[in-house]
Amino acid sequence: MSQLEHQLQHLEAIIQSLNNNKLPLDELLSLYEEGMELANQCRSNLAKAEQKITMIQQRLSPQAEDD
Repeated sequence: MSQLEHQLQHLEAIIQSLNNNKLPLDELLSLYEEGMELANQCRSNLAKAEQKITMIQQRLSPQAEDD
């Protein structure tokens, strides 16, 4: 399992916990903070993956001969 997949699973678990209204407020706030940090990490990892894909596409795509 990749780091991103692990982060997404953990984020899903946090979301489920946040939807549980039986937790004390301080625990909900702590989970919210952790979830936001995880979401930011996921965004960063996705951005890096997109950059890598773009670089690969640029490197491997045939150049237009019309230029």
